[in-house]
Amino acid sequence: MKLKVTGSVGDAPKEAKAARATRGPQGARQEVGRRGEQLAAAFYEGRGQEVLASNWRTRSGELDLVVRDEAARRLVFVEVRSLSRPGVIAPEQTVRGGKQARVRAQAQAWLSANAEYATGWVVCFDVVGVVLSTGELVHVPSAFEGE
Repeated sequence: MKLKVTGSVGDAPKEAKAARATRGPQGARQEVGRRGEQLAAAFYEGRGQEVLASNWRTRSGELDLVVRDEAARRLVFVEVRSLSRPGVIAPEQTVRGGKQARVRAQAQAWLSANAEYATGWVVCFDVVGVVLSTGELVHVPSAFEGE
């Protein structure tokens, strides 16, 4: 699903430029990623779903978002890919085999730490691509399979 995000998205490149000036290139990338994750979370919340966790970390990695869809009894692990402006490849197309395996492993760790969701929930993996300069958000539901 492709949609245009409205709001203060247009300021994101300025925010990224300011972050780069004060924190260097790494800070700018983190700012772009953080903003993309905020927009993705707002997208899910706007659909009546609850964000259970964001930037959930272990030693081996991070989950961008964990979302609960109570009505469908679905638990969604979301990988968010953000760009400050359009690139050669769409951000949602960059989640491939290795990254998918890491997201699956992190999802398993999250489920182990949150036993109340270990049974009775359908688990799926979505990818959300965000281009901040254009306000474009692409939602790819069930983008890849769990194991």
